[in-house]
Amino acid sequence: MTHFEYLSLLIPVIGSLIAIILSYFIARREVAARIRQSDSDAMEKRARTSNEQLDAQDKIEKMTSRLIDAYDEKLRDFEKKSTDLLRTELDNERSMSEAEASSLRTKVDAETGGLRDQVKLLEEQVKRATAEADSSRTTAESLKREVETIQQSRRYANFRDALNDLAEKIEDYCTDCAKRGIQDVTIDLQLIAVSMTFSWEYFVITRIPEILDKHKKAKATIRVAFIDPAFLEEAGIGKGRVDWVSKGKQRLDDVRSFIPECAKYDGRLHFMATTYCNLPHWHGWLFNGEHLFLGRTDWVFDNEGNAPELRVGQNEYRHFDANSTEGARRIDLFARWQKYYFEKSPSSKLVAASQPVGDRS
Repeated sequence: MTHFEYLSLLIPVIGSLIAIILSYFIARREVAARIRQSDSDAMEKRARTSNEQLDAQDKIEKMTSRLIDAYDEKLRDFEKKSTDLLRTELDNERSMSEAEASSLRTKVDAETGGLRDQVKLLEEQVKRATAEADSSRTTAESLKREVETIQQSRRYANFRDALNDLAEKIEDYCTDCAKRGIQDVTIDLQLIAVSMTFSWEYFVITRIPEILDKHKKAKATIRVAFIDPAFLEEAGIGKGRVDWVSKGKQRLDDVRSFIPECAKYDGRLHFMATTYCNLPHWHGWLFNGEHLFLGRTDWVFDNEGNAPELRVGQNEYRHFDANSTEGARRIDLFARWQKYYFEKSPSSKLVAASQPVGDRS
């Protein structure tokens, strides 16, 4: 086989490899276009398509791998046949004149060098394709994590929406336990609050009794921590929509009056209340160490030099799930603060406590 015939065989091979490269870039642009079309206002759609994007990335990576294998095989074949061709042509030089042999060597070198340049270009394209496939996969995985974080962090306009969802999650948990025949249905609730202005009336003395009356096998342990009203008074927290000092004093009476009510549930309700002395940046409920309903405190200032107004329940609430990385971090942080208020804070005071769950004495 002459080198011209060999060259005519290699050109289609090079063309096929270039076509594979072009197919890869077209596929990559399609995936990139899908990612760009994702909209923050349509996160549910992004959640559905994120797995499809990852599948597309897998296909691209497999295509890139096949491309690299094809490149390596053709390069080895090219080098072998080029060496054989050169040896054949050198053998033919013996029957040529010196001028003809020199001309042939120059021609072979030029054509072989051109093919080598094409192979080198193909090698660079393969490297770029591999790098861009890795970059696209990283983008898709980042999008998936973003979707997961947003899904696990539901927002509520105010305390009512958050407390309603909390009650529904407790109901669902009790119902699921009943369906599975679970006898030990344990409800663990932890609260960090300012004065329980909203949680007390809309949840503790209303929804909790309803749930325990409906689910006779359920047992609840509730630990609430709220600000000592004496601290609020000393700090000069001004009156706004809520008189926090008066509410705090009222709550002290309420939690103590609630202890006899716990006895009605025959050892199925354990309630503890402690006060602490600082203003929390955030507050909320933690259910069974898995669902955190978190709100933030805020201040409202006017332009007349009056004392700022502390706002709590009117602010946005968020739900964090222990199944997400961000949710687990928030839950651990909240649980450590609650533990500190109940067990370690030197200024905290245990103001009310019923008998532990299971104790009927």
